[in-house]
Amino acid sequence: MTADDVVFHLGDFSLAKGSEVKKYMDRLNGTIIWIKGNHDSKTIIKDLTIQFGGKMWQLVHEPQDSAWEFVLHGHVHTNWKIRKTHRQTLVNVGVDVWNYYPITIKEIIEAMKDE
Repeated sequence: MTADDVVFHLGDFSLAKGSEVKKYMDRLNGTIIWIKGNHDSKTIIKDLTIQFGGKMWQLVHEPQDSAWEFVLHGHVHTNWKIRKTHRQTLVNVGVDVWNYYPITIKEIIEAMKDE
């Protein structure tokens, strides 16, 4: 990530507090938009929508909080990246399933081609 990137963080950055969190936040690049996770107290954005890949996507922390067809979400700590149901395409963007690195929109689109 570069200083020119826009980064969407989909909640629960850390359970730590204060200086422990700050040392990691200081290492981040880009303009960060924080979506509220279930362990966050200060984040004010609950969800938002963006357009990419010709589709409108809802960005939300918990996938069950969305009725949209295309959803980027965090919260789920199981080992799946993309899950399609009869009404939704869910993309789990948690770093624990993407080799502990943030992912790009290009990586999401590529992963969806494999599904």
